[in-house]
Amino acid sequence: MSFHFGKKESMPLVRSPLLWSVRGVAALGLSALTLTGEIGVGYLAAAWCLWILSWVIDRFPQQQEKLRRYETSIVVVIIAAFLFDFFMKQNTLFISLSHFLLLFQMLKLAGRKTRSDAMQIFLFGFFQLLAACTLSVNVWHAIILLLLIPNATAALFWNYVEQESEKAHQPVPQTALRPFRRLTLGMCLSAVPINLALTLSVFILFPRLKLNVSMPGFDTGRSGYIDQVNLLQSGNLSNDNSTVLWLAFPSEQDHQAWNGYLRGTTLDLFDGRQWSSSKAGSSTPFLADSNGVFTLSRPSSGFKPLHQMITLINTSGSTLFAAGLPVQVVAPLQIVQREMSGCLHWNSAWRRPLRYQVLSDVQTPLPLLGGGWPQARRGSAGNQSPLPYPSPEKGEGTTGNEELLQIPNIPITRIQALTRSITGRSSDAPAALAIENYLRTHMQYSTEMGTSGSSNPVEDFLFVKRRGPCGPFASAMALMLRVQGIPSRVVAGYYKGEWNEPAGQVLIRERDAHAWVEAWIAGKGWMTFDPTPRGTLGGAESHAWHSFQQYWDYLGFKWDKLVVEYDLYAQIKALESVRDTSEKVNNRIAQWWWKRTGGKTQPSPGSKHRRWIRPLCWALILPLFFLVFTLRHRSGSLCEDTAVRRYRGILQQFARKGMPKKLSETGWEFARRVIARWPDQSSIVMPVTGNYYQARFASPEQEGTIS
Repeated sequence: MSFHFGKKESMPLVRSPLLWSVRGVAALGLSALTLTGEIGVGYLAAAWCLWILSWVIDRFPQQQEKLRRYETSIVVVIIAAFLFDFFMKQNTLFISLSHFLLLFQMLKLAGRKTRSDAMQIFLFGFFQLLAACTLSVNVWHAIILLLLIPNATAALFWNYVEQESEKAHQPVPQTALRPFRRLTLGMCLSAVPINLALTLSVFILFPRLKLNVSMPGFDTGRSGYIDQVNLLQSGNLSNDNSTVLWLAFPSEQDHQAWNGYLRGTTLDLFDGRQWSSSKAGSSTPFLADSNGVFTLSRPSSGFKPLHQMITLINTSGSTLFAAGLPVQVVAPLQIVQREMSGCLHWNSAWRRPLRYQVLSDVQTPLPLLGGGWPQARRGSAGNQSPLPYPSPEKGEGTTGNEELLQIPNIPITRIQALTRSITGRSSDAPAALAIENYLRTHMQYSTEMGTSGSSNPVEDFLFVKRRGPCGPFASAMALMLRVQGIPSRVVAGYYKGEWNEPAGQVLIRERDAHAWVEAWIAGKGWMTFDPTPRGTLGGAESHAWHSFQQYWDYLGFKWDKLVVEYDLYAQIKALESVRDTSEKVNNRIAQWWWKRTGGKTQPSPGSKHRRWIRPLCWALILPLFFLVFTLRHRSGSLCEDTAVRRYRGILQQFARKGMPKKLSETGWEFARRVIARWPDQSSIVMPVTGNYYQARFASPEQEGTIS
């Protein structure tokens, strides 16, 4: 049996269980970043390819050694790529850090792997999972974290084994690998319930905080709600499937009364390229009463209520979405701000899902009146509006509303001619319907935004491209209405969503973000017009796994409700539930014991017979802990038994006497050199060396070779 003391401390790992474990952690980190949907496809594809190829690359150590010579230069390039990603490409900090971690991990996967390199791969995978949790909070984080527990446990265990092997200057004997694998499996399986118990304890003690607040740069090229409509964006919109809110109705009548639109904000100022709000910053604050109800206005005559219960998942925009005219809002907020257009916002810090209820006023038979605001109408002199919103009609409070007829300083000759050819001499309502119908039938919906070089995007959309997303459709109709002399504005919000059967609610995603038009029609008030072709709106098409997707979304909804929304109130309720459950268990144990001991009556909940139940449980549990501790203490180190420890003591003893063991010597060669100098030590050195050989290599042979 060959024996080698001269092994270097940081030798490359070949087919080591440590490599299997750290590769598992790396795969979990890559999976977490992949599922966020925020990392570029190129980075992910390269990382996954190198993760797969790393199994093959390890068979060519010479090429890995050559790569190690250029490691410093590659690290400098990676740091430069991070700086370029953050400062030049203007990605967010977390996105740039995720790219940096991916590049560094790719370098380590391709290069030579010592124990320290393996632990670096382990740490990179762990930090990738943390970065993914920051970029997105969803139920699959729990699944990946549960899978991380056994992988991390195995990685730390095998790292300890390799570390002890390096200290002993000995490879792990083959005879120890099988029991070590069994021990690793047992540790991994036992770590899961222990971790779940600790997690439950932490969950009860600490409320949740949602840390993935939106940052600049997240929405570039992605479908989603924004409080501006910019016609100069270029490229293609990619569908963002992240959840925005859940919409529930207490009755089927409320569901049927909803027209599919959720208003977010109104945009009335147009410079020819971008829509914005002229009333930004001018709003009316409302305080809640003692029951947490914000009363925003008095219901109008013929009030038809629409009750909505909304769970807002993405709270980064501080916008309260609602259908129709919000009359009352019930929300855990201090102040609600209402703009003149009726849009609602809040200005306090909120970093978790917001659950609120809205009671809206829906006027029939109109589809939507100014978001539901009836004003003083022509032909109804003396009938004052119950709402404080000014009317854009002349002579009826037009001060501050001239922007509803404002036309930007751009060439509109062709737009005017097209509008006249569409509307003719029609009145306001037929003219608006004609413009809406023309855009729906003559233009095509597309996620292609084109190039950003046009000086007149609306004219370019109407006469050149004739296709685009909802923003150009709404902008074209609003401008054509103003050319016709009809006050108009663009509304940004969400449309329709998807009905989730398991939850019994409507799921609104970022891909459901939409822009439409509201026009002031004489005698009717604000009316909703949607020029975007209807066939392009709504949820995704049905697939074979549609049912699975619905249950997965429902699981995410429960995750937000039970985990992310966990606050002080839920903390108190959880503690009360634990206490009640403990009391029930104690009562049942006491009753069971009372019956077994011959009791004729049932003990009461406050009976003295329950006093010794808990001490009895502890008396049964403490010996188990003592037994586990004793067995662990007797087992000693994982990499050495008594013979190995005694042999190390002999080496240390002779090193202090001035005869250290040389790295080039085998064990028996060192023993002979010691006996040649101190013959009286033969009775000690030879048996200890033989026992060491027997324990490590199951062979007492005295002839060893230097491998």
